[in-house]
Amino acid sequence: MNRWRGFFIPVQESLRQTTLLGIARAYDGDGRTMSVRNLIKAAVADPALTPHANAKQIQEVEARLDKIEPELKKLARMRNQELAHQDAAPNRKEVLTTEEFDHVLSELKGILNDLSRAHDQSIFDWRMIVEDAERDTKLLVDELTIGAKEHSRKILSDSQQTLRDIQGESE
Repeated sequence: MNRWRGFFIPVQESLRQTTLLGIARAYDGDGRTMSVRNLIKAAVADPALTPHANAKQIQEVEARLDKIEPELKKLARMRNQELAHQDAAPNRKEVLTTEEFDHVLSELKGILNDLSRAHDQSIFDWRMIVEDAERDTKLLVDELTIGAKEHSRKILSDSQQTLRDIQGESE
């Protein structure tokens, strides 16, 4: 992997920023956005949206969201500083640790599954996303490895041909 750091570092940063934007958007409290917070508000206002849950269960889901509010605010500040205003120097002190990030993702998955279960008694198998990403990454690395080997063979072949040509000219 170190061989392709120049490729993977920008890809990693792009994926991190895309994920950061997506999660920040999913938790956005602005009433004009489609977010988890607004979905919960809609479920409270219209119980028909969640026929398989009672008001207390929806309140418990909202309480889970409230518990991670500090991380969500930090995430929103990071989004605003780093992504929405890339021309400004971001405040690198505002960082969501890996543990906080993993916790927010875990809670998001749980909250979304709770709401989905309350709506139509279904849940999403999040492992599919991970398995797809692992498979696709392996395929990409395999293709890069094959391409690098073919390129090396071509360079070696060209070098050997050049050496033969030079030796032929000197005879």
